[in-house]
Amino acid sequence: MNLRRSLLIISICAMVGLVGWGAVKYGLQSRAARLKSFAIEALRGSRTLEAEEYAARLEAEGHVSEARAVRGELRVAEARKLLERRRYLAQLDRVEVLARTLLDAPQPLLNLVGPGGTSAILDPLNWQPALAAQPRGAERRSLAERAEAVLVQAVRELESIPASEPAHDQATILLAEALTNLRELDRPVPLAPIAERLKAITERQPNNLEARRRLAQIYIDLNAFSLALAQLQEVARLDPLDGRPCRFMGVVLRDSLREGEAIAAYEEALKRRLEPHVAVEVREELAQLLIDQGFPQKALQVLHEGPPVLLNDPLGKTLAAAAYWSLNEREKARALVEAALRDDSQMPRAIRLLAQMEMTEEKPENAQRLLRKLLQADPHDEKARHLLIDACRMTGEETQVATERERFEQTAGRLREVTRLGRRAHANPIDDQSRVEIARLWLSLGRRAEARSWLRSALAANPQCEEARRLLRFLDQSPR
Repeated sequence: MNLRRSLLIISICAMVGLVGWGAVKYGLQSRAARLKSFAIEALRGSRTLEAEEYAARLEAEGHVSEARAVRGELRVAEARKLLERRRYLAQLDRVEVLARTLLDAPQPLLNLVGPGGTSAILDPLNWQPALAAQPRGAERRSLAERAEAVLVQAVRELESIPASEPAHDQATILLAEALTNLRELDRPVPLAPIAERLKAITERQPNNLEARRRLAQIYIDLNAFSLALAQLQEVARLDPLDGRPCRFMGVVLRDSLREGEAIAAYEEALKRRLEPHVAVEVREELAQLLIDQGFPQKALQVLHEGPPVLLNDPLGKTLAAAAYWSLNEREKARALVEAALRDDSQMPRAIRLLAQMEMTEEKPENAQRLLRKLLQADPHDEKARHLLIDACRMTGEETQVATERERFEQTAGRLREVTRLGRRAHANPIDDQSRVEIARLWLSLGRRAEARSWLRSALAANPQCEEARRLLRFLDQSPR
Protein backbone atom coordinates (compact mmCIF):
# COMPACT_ATOMS: atom_id res chain seq x y z
CA MET A 1 0.00 0.00 0.00
CA ASN A 2 2.81 2.38 0.87
CA LEU A 3 4.60 1.46 -2.35
CA ARG A 4 1.47 2.16 -4.37
CA ARG A 5 1.05 5.54 -2.65
CA SER A 6 4.70 6.42 -3.29
CA LEU A 7 4.40 5.58 -6.99
CA LEU A 8 1.27 7.68 -7.24
CA ILE A 9 2.99 10.66 -5.62
CA ILE A 10 5.98 10.30 -7.97
CA SER A 11 3.66 10.15 -11.01
CA ILE A 12 1.78 13.26 -9.90
CA CYS A 13 5.05 15.16 -9.35
CA ALA A 14 6.29 14.13 -12.78
CA MET A 15 3.08 15.32 -14.41
CA VAL A 16 3.22 18.62 -12.55
CA GLY A 17 6.82 19.06 -13.66
CA LEU A 18 5.98 18.40 -17.29
CA VAL A 19 3.05 20.78 -17.17
CA GLY A 20 5.21 23.39 -15.50
CA TRP A 21 7.95 23.09 -18.10
CA GLY A 22 5.35 23.22 -20.87
CA ALA A 23 3.91 26.39 -19.40
CA VAL A 24 7.34 27.98 -19.20
CA LYS A 25 8.17 26.95 -22.75
CA TYR A 26 4.78 28.20 -23.99
CA GLY A 27 5.31 31.46 -22.16
CA LEU A 28 8.70 31.94 -23.80
CA GLN A 29 7.27 31.18 -27.24
CA SER A 30 4.29 33.41 -26.66
CA ARG A 31 6.55 36.26 -25.58
CA ALA A 32 8.65 35.92 -28.71
CA ALA A 33 5.51 35.80 -30.84
CA ARG A 34 4.12 38.86 -29.08
CA LEU A 35 7.32 40.84 -29.51
CA LYS A 36 7.44 39.95 -33.20
CA SER A 37 3.75 40.85 -33.58
CA PHE A 38 4.39 44.23 -31.93
CA ALA A 39 7.41 44.78 -34.21
CA ILE A 40 5.43 44.00 -37.36
CA GLU A 41 2.57 46.23 -36.21
CA ALA A 42 5.04 49.08 -35.66
CA LEU A 43 6.56 48.43 -39.07
CA ARG A 44 3.16 48.49 -40.79
CA GLY A 45 2.48 51.80 -39.06
CA SER A 46 5.82 53.23 -40.28
CA ARG A 47 7.05 53.48 -36.68
CA THR A 48 10.57 52.46 -37.64
CA LEU A 49 12.35 53.24 -34.37
CA GLU A 50 9.76 51.31 -32.38
CA ALA A 51 10.16 48.29 -34.70
CA GLU A 52 13.94 48.50 -34.31
CA GLU A 53 13.55 48.46 -30.51
CA TYR A 54 11.38 45.32 -30.64
CA ALA A 55 13.95 43.65 -32.93
CA ALA A 56 16.68 44.48 -30.41
CA ARG A 57 14.60 43.01 -27.57
CA LEU A 58 13.97 39.85 -29.57
CA GLU A 59 17.69 39.41 -30.18
CA ALA A 60 18.57 40.17 -26.54
CA GLU A 61 16.18 37.41 -25.42
CA GLY A 62 17.76 34.88 -27.77
CA HIS A 63 15.28 35.02 -30.68
CA VAL A 64 17.95 35.91 -33.24
CA SER A 65 16.17 34.70 -36.41
CA GLU A 66 12.98 36.59 -35.54
CA ALA A 67 15.03 39.75 -34.92
CA ARG A 68 16.81 39.37 -38.25
CA ALA A 69 13.48 38.83 -40.02
CA VAL A 70 12.10 42.06 -38.53
CA ARG A 71 15.22 44.06 -39.41
CA GLY A 72 15.23 42.56 -42.92
CA GLU A 73 11.64 43.57 -43.49
CA LEU A 74 12.38 47.05 -42.15
CA ARG A 75 15.22 47.49 -44.67
CA VAL A 76 13.13 46.14 -47.56
CA ALA A 77 10.28 48.53 -46.67
CA GLU A 78 12.69 51.48 -46.47
CA ALA A 79 14.19 50.64 -49.87
CA ARG A 80 10.71 50.24 -51.34
CA LYS A 81 9.86 53.84 -50.43
CA LEU A 82 13.13 55.15 -51.87
CA LEU A 83 12.59 53.30 -55.14
CA GLU A 84 8.97 54.44 -55.39
CA ARG A 85 10.19 58.04 -55.12
CA ARG A 86 12.86 57.36 -57.76
CA ARG A 87 10.30 55.89 -60.17
CA TYR A 88 7.99 58.85 -59.57
CA LEU A 89 10.76 61.29 -60.51
CA ALA A 90 11.50 59.31 -63.68
CA GLN A 91 7.82 59.48 -64.57
CA LEU A 92 7.83 63.24 -64.03
CA ASP A 93 10.65 63.54 -66.54
CA ARG A 94 8.58 61.68 -69.13
CA VAL A 95 5.55 63.85 -68.38
CA GLU A 96 7.66 66.98 -68.87
CA VAL A 97 8.72 65.91 -72.34
CA LEU A 98 5.12 65.07 -73.27
CA ALA A 99 3.79 68.30 -71.78
CA ARG A 100 6.21 70.46 -73.74
CA THR A 101 5.37 68.59 -76.94
CA LEU A 102 1.64 69.03 -76.42
CA LEU A 103 1.88 72.70 -75.53
CA ASP A 104 3.41 73.26 -78.97
CA ALA A 105 0.80 71.13 -80.77
CA PRO A 106 -1.73 72.94 -83.02
CA GLN A 107 -5.28 72.94 -81.68
CA PRO A 108 -6.80 71.43 -84.85
CA LEU A 109 -4.63 68.34 -84.34
CA LEU A 110 -5.70 68.04 -80.70
CA ASN A 111 -9.33 68.27 -81.80
CA LEU A 112 -8.79 65.34 -84.16
CA VAL A 113 -8.32 62.93 -81.32
CA GLY A 114 -10.34 64.28 -78.44
CA PRO A 115 -12.21 67.23 -76.92
CA GLY A 116 -10.84 69.54 -74.30
CA GLY A 117 -7.59 70.60 -75.94
CA THR A 118 -4.29 70.78 -74.16
CA SER A 119 -5.73 71.23 -70.66
CA ALA A 120 -7.77 68.03 -70.85
CA ILE A 121 -4.65 66.14 -71.88
CA LEU A 122 -2.25 67.55 -69.33
CA ASP A 123 -4.33 68.22 -66.23
CA PRO A 124 -4.75 64.54 -65.25
CA LEU A 125 -0.96 64.20 -65.30
CA ASN A 126 -0.41 67.06 -62.83
CA TRP A 127 1.86 68.62 -65.45
CA GLN A 128 2.66 71.99 -63.84
CA PRO A 129 5.23 70.57 -61.36
CA ALA A 130 6.80 68.70 -64.26
CA LEU A 131 7.29 71.89 -66.25
CA ALA A 132 9.11 73.45 -63.33
CA ALA A 133 12.10 71.44 -64.65
CA GLN A 134 13.65 70.72 -61.28
CA PRO A 135 17.10 69.09 -61.40
CA ARG A 136 15.86 65.58 -60.68
CA GLY A 137 18.83 63.58 -61.99
CA ALA A 138 20.95 64.20 -58.89
CA GLU A 139 18.10 63.25 -56.57
CA ARG A 140 17.44 60.03 -58.52
CA ARG A 141 21.11 59.06 -58.22
CA SER A 142 21.07 59.79 -54.49
CA LEU A 143 17.93 57.70 -54.03
CA ALA A 144 19.52 54.81 -55.93
CA GLU A 145 22.64 54.90 -53.77
CA ARG A 146 20.64 54.99 -50.53
CA ALA A 147 18.33 52.20 -51.71
CA GLU A 148 21.27 50.00 -52.69
CA ALA A 149 22.93 50.42 -49.28
CA VAL A 150 19.69 49.56 -47.46
CA LEU A 151 19.01 46.55 -49.71
CA VAL A 152 22.49 45.15 -49.10
CA GLN A 153 21.77 45.31 -45.35
CA ALA A 154 18.42 43.58 -45.92
CA VAL A 155 20.05 40.76 -47.90
CA ARG A 156 22.63 40.27 -45.15
CA GLU A 157 19.94 39.98 -42.47
CA LEU A 158 17.57 37.73 -44.44
CA GLU A 159 20.19 35.35 -45.83
CA SER A 160 21.40 34.56 -42.31
CA ILE A 161 18.09 32.98 -41.23
CA PRO A 162 18.45 29.15 -41.20
CA ALA A 163 16.06 26.99 -43.23
CA SER A 164 14.94 25.26 -40.02
CA GLU A 165 13.50 28.47 -38.55
CA PRO A 166 9.77 29.33 -38.85
CA ALA A 167 10.74 32.77 -40.20
CA HIS A 168 12.60 31.27 -43.16
CA ASP A 169 9.71 31.26 -45.67
CA GLN A 170 8.79 34.90 -45.09
CA ALA A 171 12.48 35.80 -45.16
CA THR A 172 12.77 34.08 -48.56
CA ILE A 173 9.90 36.15 -49.98
CA LEU A 174 11.44 39.39 -48.65
CA LEU A 175 14.87 38.36 -49.92
CA ALA A 176 13.38 37.86 -53.39
CA GLU A 177 12.03 41.42 -53.32
CA ALA A 178 15.40 42.78 -52.16
CA LEU A 179 17.29 40.96 -54.92
CA THR A 180 14.91 42.04 -57.71
CA ASN A 181 15.13 45.63 -56.48
CA LEU A 182 18.93 45.43 -56.56
CA ARG A 183 18.63 44.19 -60.11
CA GLU A 184 16.43 47.21 -60.93
CA LEU A 185 19.43 49.29 -59.82
CA ASP A 186 21.51 47.39 -62.41
CA ARG A 187 23.39 45.32 -59.84
CA PRO A 188 24.20 41.74 -60.91
CA VAL A 189 22.61 39.39 -58.40
CA PRO A 190 22.01 35.61 -58.52
CA LEU A 191 18.29 34.95 -58.98
CA ALA A 192 18.21 31.24 -59.85
CA PRO A 193 18.83 30.05 -56.24
CA ILE A 194 16.10 32.23 -54.77
CA ALA A 195 13.75 31.01 -57.53
CA GLU A 196 14.27 27.46 -56.31
CA ARG A 197 13.49 28.49 -52.72
CA LEU A 198 10.32 30.27 -53.81
CA LYS A 199 9.28 27.30 -55.93
CA ALA A 200 9.59 25.06 -52.86
CA ILE A 201 7.33 27.42 -50.89
CA THR A 202 4.65 27.41 -53.63
CA GLU A 203 4.72 23.61 -53.70
CA ARG A 204 4.08 23.48 -49.94
CA GLN A 205 1.69 26.45 -49.97
CA PRO A 206 -0.07 26.64 -53.37
CA ASN A 207 -2.11 29.70 -52.35
CA ASN A 208 0.81 31.78 -51.09
CA LEU A 209 0.19 34.88 -53.23
CA GLU A 210 3.37 36.78 -52.38
CA ALA A 211 5.59 33.77 -53.04
CA ARG A 212 4.01 33.26 -56.47
CA ARG A 213 4.17 36.97 -57.27
CA ARG A 214 7.87 37.13 -56.44
CA LEU A 215 8.58 33.92 -58.32
CA ALA A 216 6.82 35.25 -61.42
CA GLN A 217 8.89 38.47 -61.25
CA ILE A 218 12.13 36.52 -60.94
CA TYR A 219 11.27 34.25 -63.87
CA ILE A 220 10.56 37.40 -65.93
CA ASP A 221 13.92 38.87 -64.88
CA LEU A 222 15.56 35.58 -65.91
CA ASN A 223 13.70 35.72 -69.27
CA ALA A 224 12.23 32.31 -68.36
CA PHE A 225 8.87 33.27 -69.80
CA SER A 226 7.28 29.81 -70.01
CA LEU A 227 7.79 29.38 -66.27
CA ALA A 228 6.69 32.96 -65.58
CA LEU A 229 3.41 32.41 -67.43
CA ALA A 230 2.36 29.56 -65.12
CA GLN A 231 3.03 31.70 -62.04
CA LEU A 232 1.26 34.75 -63.51
CA GLN A 233 -1.86 32.66 -64.11
CA GLU A 234 -1.85 31.61 -60.45
CA VAL A 235 -1.28 35.20 -59.26
CA ALA A 236 -4.21 36.36 -61.41
CA ARG A 237 -6.38 33.63 -59.85
CA LEU A 238 -5.36 34.44 -56.28
CA ASP A 239 -5.74 38.22 -56.67
CA PRO A 240 -8.75 38.89 -58.95
CA LEU A 241 -8.45 42.68 -58.54
CA ASP A 242 -4.84 43.17 -59.69
CA GLY A 243 -4.44 43.80 -63.43
CA ARG A 244 -0.65 43.57 -63.54
CA PRO A 245 -0.34 39.78 -63.86
CA CYS A 246 -2.82 39.79 -66.74
CA ARG A 247 -0.82 42.52 -68.47
CA PHE A 248 2.40 40.51 -68.23
CA MET A 249 0.52 37.42 -69.40
CA GLY A 250 -0.48 39.44 -72.45
CA VAL A 251 3.15 40.36 -73.16
CA VAL A 252 4.38 36.78 -72.79
CA LEU A 253 1.55 35.32 -74.88
CA ARG A 254 1.99 37.97 -77.59
CA ASP A 255 5.71 37.27 -77.85
CA SER A 256 4.92 33.53 -77.97
CA LEU A 257 2.67 34.19 -81.02
CA ARG A 258 -0.44 33.20 -79.07
CA GLU A 259 -2.22 36.37 -80.15
CA GLY A 260 -5.81 35.38 -79.33
CA GLU A 261 -4.91 34.46 -75.75
CA ALA A 262 -2.82 37.64 -75.49
CA ILE A 263 -5.79 39.81 -76.49
CA ALA A 264 -7.96 38.12 -73.86
CA ALA A 265 -5.28 38.67 -71.18
CA TYR A 266 -4.93 42.37 -72.04
CA GLU A 267 -8.70 42.84 -72.00
CA GLU A 268 -8.89 41.19 -68.59
CA ALA A 269 -6.11 43.47 -67.32
CA LEU A 270 -8.16 46.54 -68.29
CA LYS A 271 -11.10 45.25 -66.23
CA ARG A 272 -8.89 45.15 -63.13
CA ARG A 273 -6.96 47.65 -61.04
CA LEU A 274 -4.00 49.33 -62.80
CA GLU A 275 -1.94 52.44 -62.17
CA PRO A 276 -3.00 55.16 -64.67
CA HIS A 277 0.29 55.11 -66.61
CA VAL A 278 0.24 51.29 -66.73
CA ALA A 279 -3.33 51.36 -68.05
CA VAL A 280 -2.14 53.66 -70.86
CA GLU A 281 0.65 51.21 -71.74
CA VAL A 282 -1.78 48.27 -71.70
CA ARG A 283 -4.14 50.08 -74.07
CA GLU A 284 -1.25 50.85 -76.44
CA GLU A 285 -0.05 47.23 -76.42
CA LEU A 286 -3.57 45.89 -76.92
CA ALA A 287 -4.31 48.37 -79.73
CA GLN A 288 -1.09 47.37 -81.55
CA LEU A 289 -2.06 43.71 -81.28
CA LEU A 290 -5.63 44.32 -82.46
CA ILE A 291 -4.44 46.29 -85.49
CA ASP A 292 -1.88 43.64 -86.41
CA GLN A 293 -4.59 40.96 -86.11
CA GLY A 294 -7.05 42.89 -88.32
CA PHE A 295 -9.39 44.46 -85.75
CA PRO A 296 -8.98 48.24 -86.41
CA GLN A 297 -12.40 49.28 -85.14
CA LYS A 298 -11.84 47.48 -81.85
CA ALA A 299 -8.37 49.05 -81.60
CA LEU A 300 -9.87 52.54 -81.99
CA GLN A 301 -12.39 51.74 -79.26
CA VAL A 302 -9.57 50.70 -76.92
CA LEU A 303 -7.69 53.93 -77.67
CA HIS A 304 -10.69 56.26 -77.36
CA GLU A 305 -11.82 54.70 -74.07
CA GLY A 306 -8.49 55.65 -72.49
CA PRO A 307 -7.41 59.06 -71.19
CA PRO A 308 -6.93 61.82 -73.81
CA VAL A 309 -3.16 61.64 -73.41
CA LEU A 310 -3.24 58.20 -75.04
CA LEU A 311 -4.07 59.66 -78.44
CA ASN A 312 -1.64 62.54 -78.19
CA ASP A 313 1.75 60.90 -77.94
CA PRO A 314 3.52 59.74 -81.12
CA LEU A 315 2.70 56.06 -80.61
CA GLY A 316 -0.97 56.75 -79.89
CA LYS A 317 -1.28 58.92 -83.00
CA THR A 318 0.42 56.25 -85.11
CA LEU A 319 -1.85 53.50 -83.80
CA ALA A 320 -4.95 55.60 -84.45
CA ALA A 321 -3.62 56.41 -87.93
CA ALA A 322 -3.10 52.71 -88.71
CA ALA A 323 -6.62 51.90 -87.57
CA TYR A 324 -8.19 54.72 -89.56
CA TRP A 325 -6.17 53.70 -92.63
CA SER A 326 -7.49 50.14 -92.38
CA LEU A 327 -11.01 51.61 -92.22
CA ASN A 328 -10.35 53.70 -95.40
CA GLU A 329 -10.47 57.01 -93.48
CA ARG A 330 -7.34 58.06 -95.31
CA GLU A 331 -7.31 61.81 -94.76
CA LYS A 332 -7.59 61.45 -91.02
CA ALA A 333 -4.99 58.66 -91.01
CA ARG A 334 -2.42 60.69 -92.96
CA ALA A 335 -2.89 63.74 -90.74
CA LEU A 336 -2.27 61.67 -87.64
CA VAL A 337 0.81 59.81 -88.91
CA GLU A 338 2.38 63.04 -90.17
CA ALA A 339 1.71 64.61 -86.76
CA ALA A 340 3.35 61.63 -85.08
CA LEU A 341 6.44 62.06 -87.24
CA ARG A 342 6.60 65.76 -86.39
CA ASP A 343 6.75 64.69 -82.73
CA ASP A 344 9.22 61.87 -83.39
CA SER A 345 10.76 61.86 -86.86
CA GLN A 346 12.64 58.58 -86.20
CA MET A 347 9.67 56.47 -85.09
CA PRO A 348 9.91 53.22 -87.10
CA ARG A 349 6.24 52.24 -86.89
CA ALA A 350 5.13 55.67 -88.15
CA ILE A 351 7.68 55.65 -91.00
CA ARG A 352 6.59 52.19 -92.10
CA LEU A 353 2.93 53.23 -92.01
CA LEU A 354 3.60 56.34 -94.10
CA ALA A 355 5.51 54.19 -96.60
CA GLN A 356 2.50 51.85 -96.84
CA MET A 357 0.29 54.86 -97.52
CA GLU A 358 2.60 56.04 -100.31
CA MET A 359 2.57 52.58 -101.91
CA THR A 360 -1.22 52.37 -101.72
CA GLU A 361 -1.40 55.74 -103.45
CA GLU A 362 0.90 54.45 -106.24
CA LYS A 363 3.95 56.40 -105.07
CA PRO A 364 6.51 53.59 -104.59
CA GLU A 365 9.48 55.94 -105.07
CA ASN A 366 8.38 57.96 -102.03
CA ALA A 367 7.98 54.74 -100.07
CA GLN A 368 11.47 53.58 -101.09
CA ARG A 369 12.98 56.84 -99.89
CA LEU A 370 11.30 56.53 -96.49
CA LEU A 371 12.20 52.86 -96.10
CA ARG A 372 15.84 53.26 -97.15
CA LYS A 373 16.21 56.01 -94.56
CA LEU A 374 14.73 53.70 -91.93
CA LEU A 375 16.94 50.77 -92.96
CA GLN A 376 20.01 52.97 -92.91
CA ALA A 377 19.38 53.48 -89.18
CA ASP A 378 18.37 49.83 -88.60
CA PRO A 379 19.45 47.44 -91.39
CA HIS A 380 17.65 44.56 -89.66
CA ASP A 381 14.16 46.09 -89.51
CA GLU A 382 12.43 43.02 -90.94
CA LYS A 383 9.09 44.73 -91.59
CA ALA A 384 10.71 47.69 -93.35
CA ARG A 385 12.80 45.34 -95.53
CA HIS A 386 9.69 43.41 -96.53
CA LEU A 387 7.92 46.64 -97.51
CA LEU A 388 10.96 47.74 -99.51
CA ILE A 389 10.83 44.47 -101.48
CA ASP A 390 7.21 45.26 -102.42
CA ALA A 391 8.10 48.86 -103.31
CA CYS A 392 10.96 47.72 -105.57
CA ARG A 393 8.67 45.21 -107.22
CA MET A 394 6.18 48.01 -107.96
CA THR A 395 8.90 49.96 -109.81
CA GLY A 396 10.05 46.87 -111.71
CA GLU A 397 13.51 46.68 -110.08
CA GLU A 398 13.80 42.90 -110.06
CA THR A 399 17.55 42.89 -109.41
CA GLN A 400 17.01 45.08 -106.35
CA VAL A 401 14.14 42.82 -105.28
CA ALA A 402 16.52 39.85 -105.25
CA THR A 403 19.13 41.80 -103.27
CA GLU A 404 16.61 42.99 -100.68
CA ARG A 405 15.13 39.50 -100.38
CA GLU A 406 18.58 38.08 -99.62
CA ARG A 407 19.07 40.68 -96.89
CA PHE A 408 15.61 39.93 -95.57
CA GLU A 409 16.41 36.20 -95.33
CA GLN A 410 19.64 36.90 -93.45
CA THR A 411 17.75 38.86 -90.80
CA ALA A 412 14.87 36.36 -90.69
CA GLY A 413 17.32 33.49 -90.19
CA ARG A 414 18.89 35.13 -87.16
CA LEU A 415 15.48 35.89 -85.71
CA ARG A 416 14.45 32.26 -86.16
CA GLU A 417 17.57 31.24 -84.23
CA VAL A 418 16.64 33.72 -81.47
CA THR A 419 13.23 32.04 -81.30
CA ARG A 420 14.74 28.55 -81.16
CA LEU A 421 17.20 29.42 -78.38
CA GLY A 422 14.55 31.46 -76.63
CA ARG A 423 12.31 28.42 -76.22
CA ARG A 424 15.17 26.63 -74.49
CA ALA A 425 15.97 29.58 -72.22
CA HIS A 426 12.30 30.25 -71.38
CA ALA A 427 11.96 26.81 -69.84
CA ASN A 428 15.35 26.71 -68.09
CA PRO A 429 16.16 29.58 -65.69
CA ILE A 430 19.78 28.48 -65.09
CA ASP A 431 20.85 28.12 -68.74
CA ASP A 432 23.28 31.04 -68.96
CA GLN A 433 24.90 29.86 -72.21
CA SER A 434 21.67 30.01 -74.24
CA ARG A 435 21.10 33.50 -72.88
CA VAL A 436 24.57 34.62 -73.96
CA GLU A 437 24.02 33.14 -77.45
CA ILE A 438 20.72 35.00 -77.76
CA ALA A 439 22.47 38.20 -76.67
CA ARG A 440 25.12 37.70 -79.37
CA LEU A 441 22.41 37.28 -81.99
CA TRP A 442 20.68 40.48 -80.87
CA LEU A 443 24.02 42.29 -81.02
CA SER A 444 24.52 41.06 -84.58
CA LEU A 445 21.11 42.58 -85.36
CA GLY A 446 22.07 45.89 -83.76
CA ARG A 447 19.54 45.51 -80.92
CA ARG A 448 21.54 46.66 -77.93
CA ALA A 449 18.61 46.84 -75.48
CA GLU A 450 17.56 43.25 -76.20
CA ALA A 451 21.19 42.09 -75.97
CA ARG A 452 21.64 43.82 -72.62
CA SER A 453 18.44 42.25 -71.26
CA TRP A 454 19.62 38.73 -72.14
CA LEU A 455 23.12 39.34 -70.79
CA ARG A 456 21.70 40.54 -67.49
CA SER A 457 19.47 37.47 -67.34
CA ALA A 458 22.55 35.30 -68.01
CA LEU A 459 24.27 36.88 -65.00
CA ALA A 460 21.13 36.44 -62.93
CA ALA A 461 21.25 32.75 -63.83
CA ASN A 462 25.00 32.50 -63.23
CA PRO A 463 26.84 35.49 -61.71
CA GLN A 464 30.17 33.84 -62.67
CA CYS A 465 29.42 33.93 -66.42
CA GLU A 466 32.51 35.76 -67.70
CA GLU A 467 31.31 36.01 -71.29
CA ALA A 468 28.18 37.86 -70.17
CA ARG A 469 30.32 40.25 -68.12
CA ARG A 470 32.67 40.83 -71.06
CA LEU A 471 29.84 41.60 -73.48
CA LEU A 472 28.19 43.96 -70.98
CA ARG A 473 31.50 45.82 -70.62
CA PHE A 474 31.64 46.03 -74.42
CA LEU A 475 28.12 47.53 -74.51
CA ASP A 476 28.99 50.03 -71.78
CA GLN A 477 32.20 51.15 -73.47
CA SER A 478 31.28 51.07 -77.16
CA PRO A 479 29.52 54.00 -78.88
CA ARG A 480 25.86 53.62 -79.63
